[in-house]
Amino acid sequence: MWAVNKVAEYLAPSILKNLHKACQRYPAWKSVNNPHYKPWLYPEQMNLPRLNLSHILSKSFSSEESLEDGDLKEEDFKGVKSCVEGLPSPNFLAPSLTPPQIKLCG
Repeated sequence: MWAVNKVAEYLAPSILKNLHKACQRYPAWKSVNNPHYKPWLYPEQMNLPRLNLSHILSKSFSSEESLEDGDLKEEDFKGVKSCVEGLPSPNFLAPSLTPPQIKLCG
């Protein structure tokens, strides 16, 4: 976690400076590039087709089907190799100082 904080400490000021400069130049850029095109304000300017939910929903799935894993048995997992080995212990009170050696399935 400290590494993320250290990286953010060094990168955040430059990112914010670049974002601030871009925001200051936006009105001039927008006045040249489609100044009246604002589909977030005027939905009639959108030229994409509307989303049709019938194309997305699975025809074989019904709302009564269970998505729970309660029906699974130990026999269903026989022969299945664990893909991640060496995960850290969930003991958050005494965390390890060395990072775990994680081995992924190949």
